[in-house]
Amino acid sequence: MMPRILLPLFLAGAFVFASDAFAKDRTPMFTDKGTTLAKDPYLNGSGLTEGRLEGFRKLYVPEAYLDGLKPAKAPAGGVPAVGDLAIANPTSAWADVKVNGEIVGRLGPFREGVLHDVKSGVYTLEFSLPNGQVFTSEASTTLPTAPVGEG
Repeated sequence: MMPRILLPLFLAGAFVFASDAFAKDRTPMFTDKGTTLAKDPYLNGSGLTEGRLEGFRKLYVPEAYLDGLKPAKAPAGGVPAVGDLAIANPTSAWADVKVNGEIVGRLGPFREGVLHDVKSGVYTLEFSLPNGQVFTSEASTTLPTAPVGEG
């Protein structure tokens, strides 16, 4: 007789724990050393940085660092003095990103981070993966855009 009672109780408990009301109470809010993090629409309860260093999971430099950042190669003529540097992590693992040799932040798998309002030009990027693999690439600034989460 006891097993007949346990199954309905187990199912009722599973329903309560799977409900939205219970999940919302478990959703933590994250901050990273005072930086406000936006909610990631794809992962419940996680967050990404906002502001001039946008879309990173973790930051290693303050926003003021961007004021002194200089491109590795000068821009072509007729390009605005400042632009946005979009950095895409093409791997299925998180990556620590260096810009011109200085570690800036950590990007999640298949994520894009943007450095807003940096001097126009071509920057050298280095991606360090958790398995020890390191690869480099170059990226050019683009015209200033709206934050990644908008539009």
